[in-house]
Amino acid sequence: MQRVVIHAPELSLLQLPRFGDTALGIYFGTTDDDGRAARTYSVREHDPSACRVTVDVVLHVGDRTARGGDAAGMRWATGAAPGDRVELAHAKSWFQPPRDADRHVLVADLAGLPALARLIEQPAHSHTVAIVEVPDEDDLDYLPKRATVRLVSSVGTGNGLTDSVLARLVARNCPASGLGYCWFAGEASEARKVRKLLRHEYGWAADQLDVVGYWRRDAQAWSARFAAHGPRMYSIYERAIAEGKSEKVALEEFDDALERLGL
Repeated sequence: MQRVVIHAPELSLLQLPRFGDTALGIYFGTTDDDGRAARTYSVREHDPSACRVTVDVVLHVGDRTARGGDAAGMRWATGAAPGDRVELAHAKSWFQPPRDADRHVLVADLAGLPALARLIEQPAHSHTVAIVEVPDEDDLDYLPKRATVRLVSSVGTGNGLTDSVLARLVARNCPASGLGYCWFAGEASEARKVRKLLRHEYGWAADQLDVVGYWRRDAQAWSARFAAHGPRMYSIYERAIAEGKSEKVALEEFDDALERLGL
């Protein structure tokens, strides 16, 4: 992890929530294409009185690095210096458990660790399991220790190294009864597996999960295929919204359509 602390006098304009997995769009540096590069990073710490926000940038491993998965972001984070200027925008949070959920299942790979760490530090839910997949045992030290959080870990899997096992771990650790809630931050194809598992096999309602793909294996090849075939699938999302379906359900139908295209 590379920590970057940003002082932003007008930070209050973004209306960052006190709790949750807040993410920010950070515009930095230059590129050869459009003159500016941007990445979305989770807020690790937020100090409104000091107008300061902290992000921890993952220095990726495996095929993400070898295939240039996030080279611009890593270069910015490791080369950032006092006085450098960035622009912040697009604050967003996904963590929205039902109030009556009796168990939280929080899932992340290395890319989702900063957001997971912030969730663990927040007011405790009495029954929480954190499922994590990291390259090295030492990566687990990044997470805060809480007596109310049971940790389930897999070391050396996923993260561009090997196939992920997060969906299997979710299947083993989701509540068999009661009202559960699952938050997921990790690789996009594994996010799809977890969503389908909980929605179709476990019968969970859409508002019982917030499953977000933070990155994607073979992103360049996938993006090329999407550019050729994916945009016409937006009509499926738009139709679902027009029919009065929730944004979550509309996004599920959009993702299912992408899967049928092999995306």
